[in-house]
Amino acid sequence: RPEWISPTVSTTGAHRVVDTEFYGHDQRVEIELAESADKVEALVSSLHAIHVGDTVDLEILDAVVYPKA
Repeated sequence: RPEWISPTVSTTGAHRVVDTEFYGHDQRVEIELAESADKVEALVSSLHAIHVGDTVDLEILDAVVYPKA
């Protein structure tokens, strides 16, 4: 879930912000992962200054695991 991914801007961050969109009090941040070039979305407070081109570290705040069918 996007709200469970917490990006932190860092000059040594491994992942790169490729898109942002503001929704007033929230900001959607699209992040390209360094290991695979896959993209994930984070939903953060718009008080955080995260911009396209920033490098970020990621923290996963919670996880959802689905049983194998």
